[in-house]
Amino acid sequence: MKFVIAQMKHETHTFISETTSLSQFNAMGGGESLEGGAAIAASRGRNSALAAFIDMIEAAGFDFEVPFAGEAMPSGPVADDAFEWMCERIVGAVAKGCDAVLLDLHGSMATGRFADGEGELLGRIRKVAPDLPIGVALDFHCTLTDEIIDHASVITIYRTVPHVDMYETGERAAKTLLNIIQQKISPIMVARRIPLMASLEKMRPTESPMKDVMDLIRELEAGSNNILNASQSGGHPFTDVFPGGMAVVIIAKDNPEVAQEAAERVLKVAWEKRNDFVEPVEPYLKTLEWAKNLPGHPVIMADSGDIAASGGFAADMTVLKEAMRLGFEDLVAGPIHDPVSIRQMVAAGVGSEVTLDIGGKTSAPRLNYTGDPLRVSGRIRAIVDGRFKATGPMLRGLSVSIGLMAVLSTETMDILLTEQRVEALDVAIFTHVGIDPRERKYILLKSRQHFRAAFEPIAAHLVQIAGPGVTNPDFSTFPFKHIERPVFPLEKDTGYRLAKLGKVKH
Repeated sequence: MKFVIAQMKHETHTFISETTSLSQFNAMGGGESLEGGAAIAASRGRNSALAAFIDMIEAAGFDFEVPFAGEAMPSGPVADDAFEWMCERIVGAVAKGCDAVLLDLHGSMATGRFADGEGELLGRIRKVAPDLPIGVALDFHCTLTDEIIDHASVITIYRTVPHVDMYETGERAAKTLLNIIQQKISPIMVARRIPLMASLEKMRPTESPMKDVMDLIRELEAGSNNILNASQSGGHPFTDVFPGGMAVVIIAKDNPEVAQEAAERVLKVAWEKRNDFVEPVEPYLKTLEWAKNLPGHPVIMADSGDIAASGGFAADMTVLKEAMRLGFEDLVAGPIHDPVSIRQMVAAGVGSEVTLDIGGKTSAPRLNYTGDPLRVSGRIRAIVDGRFKATGPMLRGLSVSIGLMAVLSTETMDILLTEQRVEALDVAIFTHVGIDPRERKYILLKSRQHFRAAFEPIAAHLVQIAGPGVTNPDFSTFPFKHIERPVFPLEKDTGYRLAKLGKVKH
């Protein structure tokens, strides 16, 4: 038996105009995306569905091929030529002949031509192999569509935020697909959705309200011999594609009624708690003033306004500017994406005193957003090659390469700048430049949820700050055009509406 295993991951921020090129599908690896043996070698020891697929198919003693493996940081729509190149590699491998496919996808990829990149890929595979078993692992923030549901045989979705279970999600997909093939059963996949746009801040499955939903998911899966797999999609508000909203996928052995009832139970729980899924947006200045007086250290402050891992620029300087005005001391801020300032620091050299206009060199016309640089004078403390091994729970085993990294120091703070966009998902991003965040009073990151896996264990306090920018949690500022309306909370009087996903599925 032969499997085709591939990865094509991108979370698209559709309100950003810059396109995502093929060269960006490098999983923060600094080089090109990978094929064949190089992709297999790079996956070893990783927290990814791709790594789980390879391990499980190898352990089962089956042959496999990896025609392509690539993951890009969230950003604007994927360039059409990049999408076509990736699809050609994957579909071409399937067309040569195989017995099954396992795909590590995100579920919220949009391209210049296609609002649903994953659905388009799956549809192309179905054209060359109509009856092929296809297992898919998706991100918790996937945007499920009719095409994804119709063309996949098995779908599993991450169950954690931060996503520390990417490998386990791949295991679930591979295990379910292998059971289907080896036991020669024809499972039933049921998917339903509701008009609920949940705040990303409220999607942690370890805290209510999402915990209540996820607890029921696990209860249904454990309590029924008929349910093979149950998955919850939180959705991704910054991917403005039809239909949007929150969804559930239930895979049953042979009883569609059991699957339909399970999906409805889960989504009714979510709907009843819809008000709890909305993050109240507090003025960032008020939050900063409160954080400044917290005892102990470090106080980890996460600014959600301009996050790289949500498609932002990682360059808005508003919150840092206010922190300086308020007199924060012993502060570490970053990483800030600013290749222009990096070049100026390289030209000046370590130890030099410089004045730089940091960050803010960004704009998003559809959101009427323009960044404003922050002028800072200080000493260049460090310039290093940004290659290091991630050791934290989320990026475990990833060889990170983010270009050059540099630190600008003043009397009251250190600012970390990076040549490539990156989010602080691992403590190593600071220790690599000689900064130990455990020893500092304040750490100001650009993050929302994913920083927690690595930084919560060392924090005296965690503080969420709703700063301005293209990933701000206030959905009322985004000009949605494609999601199905009405949707809560954009329309407060939205009624409960259970909708089917998939045109040919149950």
